[in-house]
Amino acid sequence: MKIMMIGPHLKVKGGISSLEKMIMENYNEPGVKLEMAPSMNDFWILGRITHFSVHIFSLPLRFLFNRPDLVHIHFSHSMSTWRKQILLRLWKLLRVPVIMHSHSSQFAQFYPKLPKFLQYFVSKGLQKADRMIVLSESWKEFYVSKCGVNPSNIFILPTPSLLPNLSDIKNNSNNLVLFSGRIGERKGTFDLINAWSKLPESILSVSKLIITGDGKINEAKKLVNKLSLNSSVRVTGWLPEYEFKKYLEDCSIYVLPSNNEGLPMGLIEAMAYQKAVITTPVGGIPELIINGNNGLLVNPGDINELSKAIEKLIINKELRQVLASNARISVEPMGFKNYSNKILSIWKGTINSAK
Repeated sequence: MKIMMIGPHLKVKGGISSLEKMIMENYNEPGVKLEMAPSMNDFWILGRITHFSVHIFSLPLRFLFNRPDLVHIHFSHSMSTWRKQILLRLWKLLRVPVIMHSHSSQFAQFYPKLPKFLQYFVSKGLQKADRMIVLSESWKEFYVSKCGVNPSNIFILPTPSLLPNLSDIKNNSNNLVLFSGRIGERKGTFDLINAWSKLPESILSVSKLIITGDGKINEAKKLVNKLSLNSSVRVTGWLPEYEFKKYLEDCSIYVLPSNNEGLPMGLIEAMAYQKAVITTPVGGIPELIINGNNGLLVNPGDINELSKAIEKLIINKELRQVLASNARISVEPMGFKNYSNKILSIWKGTINSAK
């Protein structure tokens, strides 16, 4: 069985490429051959055009000499939607079954703003796909109700995690708080910095906030400086994986106050590392986090509520430990082994139904 995955280059920063890399490096099912076909990179603007053009022009040769049994397309919103809609239609024209795998955190905002004829184009494309994979029940409901996708063709497959052994996890009692992701408004980074500034000095003097990721790094640093938080906040920017993992292992609290999401890999990874998490009930998150049980939920954009939640976990170490332990239990079914079994079942079912 030959599977072609189409999505961002593995070196692109972001959740989709992280998942692709996890699959390519860890999937070892006998009889399954995986090929990664990058549709873009973000190193330079021509890279996006070049990768896409190469894919288009090489498609006839791939079909004749290296025909996949199935094409698995990862897509998001904006330009990703248009690139993948074209590829979806081309592969369907060649009678190759296609799975569309949705990762977008903003598709519910992107799609309704499109002109009606473009909504029609997108929805008809998604309806042509043999299968769709989404991250949560709420996203399945969206694609069924707004895009007319057949619910029996949609499979819910939350983002997986490579679960570290419990014996390797540090039981930290420190006050190190971690944020990871694209720095900016959508992930609530500036809300987090403002919330941090409202903590009592007695807590700021013994606590540290680390902000990692790409995006609006300079803006975040300027806000930290403006609020005189340089002694307790460090904005690192994007880190190599080994360096990020060191912070993830060392922290005791993980905060992701997003305004919209799919089901963020960073949150799942933090829970796998048995960290107490604070996040918002957006996207697929409320299907994973039970407030007060395996994490704390705060309303997006509510800086005071976020500040109080951080203060609560820094002060109450017992609660922190309970949330952390329950967080790990919650994501154990989302380990990569279970994920690989489920995705294999979807691949086989799609190929068989297309025969």
